[in-house]
Formats: sequence, C-alpha cells, structure tokens
Amino acid sequence: MYTGYPQTHGRYVLRETHVRVRFSISYRPRGSRDHGNRNGGSGGTFWNSQQQSQKEYGAKKQNRKTPGDLLQKPSWDMSKMNQIAKNLYVPHMNVLNRTPDEINKYHASKEITVKGNNTPSPIQAFEESNFPEYVMEEIKKQGFAEPTAIQAQGWPIALSGRDLVGIAQTGSGKTLAVSMI
Repeated sequence: MYTGYPQTHGRYVLRETHVRVRFSISYRPRGSRDHGNRNGGSGGTFWNSQQQSQKEYGAKKQNRKTPGDLLQKPSWDMSKMNQIAKNLYVPHMNVLNRTPDEINKYHASKEITVKGNNTPSPIQAFEESNFPEYVMEEIKKQGFAEPTAIQAQGWPIALSGRDLVGIAQTGSGKTLAVSMI
C-alpha cells in the first residue's frame, strides 16, 4: 500500500514508487475453461498446467513418502518416569558459616534485593559455587575475579529449584548466570 512516506525495514528504508504497467490485449483465448488448453485439448483448463484434477493431485500427494511419516507419538506413562531432582544446590561451607549480618552487608554493597522466603545465601567467590573442575579452570582462564551480583545470588536460587526473576544491567553477567545452570 502506498502511503507516500518511506517505510523502514530493519536497517533499510523502503521507498514505494509508482510503476507504469502496459497491458496488451489479445483476442485469442488462453486456456480458459470454455476453450481448452493451449494444446487444443477439450474439457477446459483445470487448476494447473498438467491438466490433472485436484483429486488426482491430492491422491498423489498422500502417497508421497516424507521423513517422519512412520513416526508415532510416544505414550508417556508417568508412573514409570524417573523423578527429576530440582534441588541441585549444595552450599559451600563458607556460605553456610556466614552470619545474617554478613549476608546483609554483602547485599547492600552489591545493591542486591532479594524477596522471598528461605532464599539461599549468595556465593562471594567462584570457589563457593561447587562447579565442576573443568568449569572452574575455564573461569580462571577468562580472568574473572569474582561473580557479579546477579551470578552470586542467582546461582544458589536457581540451583535450589526455586523460581527466579533477575533484573540487572546490560553486561552484568545475566547470560553467563543462566548458561552455567
């Protein structure tokens, strides 16, 4: 639809222009139902150039083999499924030994606000996270000194199986916090 104004599409500006179209008038019928097809056949033109009916096309389409035709939806029996452990967090001894006053001071220094009941205490060093050794080696290689505020408080909460809404600035480590879980 021409509005007269340029339209943006991503980084590009689309400008609509008027286009002149020339029409040619032909008196010879071109494949209408009344006059047959261009090969002189009778019976009119169907919906495609191969002169096959829609019923014939539908039958051919149904006989075609496609990947996944033989797949069946599994029947899940929940009584036979293994229970999924949602509490994967094992607090480090340093985290367990911190007093509530130390935790409140850490929250204030990092501007962390936590709402909820029985929320786990934050970790203050990567060593307190109990990540596997290969993860810890990669963290050391990257040169991270300590977890950011969202990581320090987010990892214990998420690994405990709790719901978490983390709000932090761009570049604060939210993606790393989520990808490590």
